[in-house]
Amino acid sequence: MRATLPSLVTKAYVDYESAVSTIRSEVLAKKIELPPETKPLDVLLAVGMALVPWEAIAVAALEAMAGPVRETLKARVISDMISRNPLPFSQPTLDDHANNAMAEIAGMLAKPDNLKTAYKAASDGWKEIAKSTVVGSTALQQTLSYLDGCADEASKRTLSGLVGTMSDNQVAAMYAAYSNPNLRQAYVGDLRGRATQFADIMAAAPGAKPTSFVQINAYGRLRWAKVRYNTTSANYMFIAWVPPGMVDYVAGQQQNPGEPLDPGLIANKLPDPVIMQTRIVRMDAWGRIRYAEVGGEDNEIVFRRWIPQDKETEALAQAQTQIGGIDVDPAKVHGLVAPPGR
Repeated sequence: MRATLPSLVTKAYVDYESAVSTIRSEVLAKKIELPPETKPLDVLLAVGMALVPWEAIAVAALEAMAGPVRETLKARVISDMISRNPLPFSQPTLDDHANNAMAEIAGMLAKPDNLKTAYKAASDGWKEIAKSTVVGSTALQQTLSYLDGCADEASKRTLSGLVGTMSDNQVAAMYAAYSNPNLRQAYVGDLRGRATQFADIMAAAPGAKPTSFVQINAYGRLRWAKVRYNTTSANYMFIAWVPPGMVDYVAGQQQNPGEPLDPGLIANKLPDPVIMQTRIVRMDAWGRIRYAEVGGEDNEIVFRRWIPQDKETEALAQAQTQIGGIDVDPAKVHGLVAPPGR
């Protein structure tokens, strides 16, 4: 697996670049305008579009290990064990070893902190490489050109120094992630979620009133929110909650965040950050696990549409970027209708 992983990752970057192209087209179609003071590098870091969004592909791989990837990966684990050990093993011993290794791999994919650390440590140079590709007269154009140019050269350089430093099971976990046949869909879903969030949270329409970010103690803990100050009434209008992937970026931009804002100074209602949003959910309905898009109305979860089965990998990856979890009790979803062709 160690020898074949680089070729898998090279293919993965082709998938990644294809996914970036898809999201690039979606961004252009929506004509998203970015704040004029936003730097292209800040944009890229804010939406998490570094080389490969590891959280998304780890979640997708974990899902795939219950199906298309499992037997291939198990066969690879057994083959590696035989190649490193000249003594013969019985088939039950090989199966036991492979099953234990698969369990460890699944654990790494479920909690991939060690892999993320190794990956980030190996990719320090990619930002500098990518900077030289930025062209364009507006922040949006520069960001798009950045996405076009940053993946390939930097990505290959990153992986070349990474594979040799990993343990066998780390290599196997990476193999599971990159051999996932649904990898491109995972990229598309992750990038769509992050790009949409960035547009919703950071974008500003021309001529719009200035906004700011504050912390508010609401719904059980401190949360970052986007607000607008009302000069006439000396209070604030709530605009949006900041999603998890944007929190570090928003917090880092505040030179003097001060004390948390008193919720009593919010003129409009503070919505439930989980229920009152458009999000992806997963539920056991009509005989199998299904994905759906829901919204929030009057503090209730309201059904919007079913996600087609061939788009479920995208939906799973996109859901990793939202506030709150993905699993929901179908009994709590209002207006649920039978899926077409069930």
